[in-house]
Amino acid sequence: MITDSIGKEPKLAEVLAAAMKLYASGIKYIIPLCLLVYIPVNIIELFTPQAISVAALLENPVGIVESGLYDDFMLYFYITQGLRIVFGSIVAGGMTYIAASRLSPMPSALTSAGLLDYSLARWARLAYTGILCAVIVSMSLALIVPAIYFGVSFMFHLNITALSGERGLKALIGSAKMIKGRFLRSFLYFLVFQLISLGASALLMYLIPIFWPGYAFFSSAESSFLEKALYVLLNASVETISSFSIMAQAVWFIKLILNYRKPGVEKII
Repeated sequence: MITDSIGKEPKLAEVLAAAMKLYASGIKYIIPLCLLVYIPVNIIELFTPQAISVAALLENPVGIVESGLYDDFMLYFYITQGLRIVFGSIVAGGMTYIAASRLSPMPSALTSAGLLDYSLARWARLAYTGILCAVIVSMSLALIVPAIYFGVSFMFHLNITALSGERGLKALIGSAKMIKGRFLRSFLYFLVFQLISLGASALLMYLIPIFWPGYAFFSSAESSFLEKALYVLLNASVETISSFSIMAQAVWFIKLILNYRKPGVEKII
């Protein structure tokens, strides 16, 4: 499916344009895939009510720590991030499948069943690789520079696992080889991808309370059934929009393979 042709480095504008085109044309496949992942994730989170919101923590961090709610917040944070590493890997696999199917020299047909089968068949490998990456990056968080280095160097780990089937350290090393020599560009691209998705999500999170006064994007034990249902649906919708960054990264990954290969990378991809 992927050729060994060598060409110029794909530019950011080119990657974003292709990602937007794929996201728009594949939205009927992307929405069901994302909702299939993010609705169950948010339902599970209902059993771990969030004691405080991020906004409240940022507004009064000292008071939150002194009140004892900080530990509850961190427990919630670890649970939610773990869920997204394990289940979110399905979305990364699906986005890679879409990008590879549409951008290859001989595009293949795309179906919801094919997309789901492809993602689920690789779920265990994707989850394992995602967990390993998270552990390594988390262990380096005490030192900011290493955390940034590992985070950027390993950014293609799920794409590699989805496309080649390689998992664990092989996928992480394969990603590092692809990033080598283009670290600053990779950091910039990744930052732009995230800012675009965060901007769209922030806009949605700003608009929803206008039409639903008093709505909060976090659950509590006192929330009614309707509020919890809205919490699940609206947060899943926000995360679906945020998945554009996953698509953009998948597009860049495929374009790098199509346009340029570093010695040794072809042994892993």
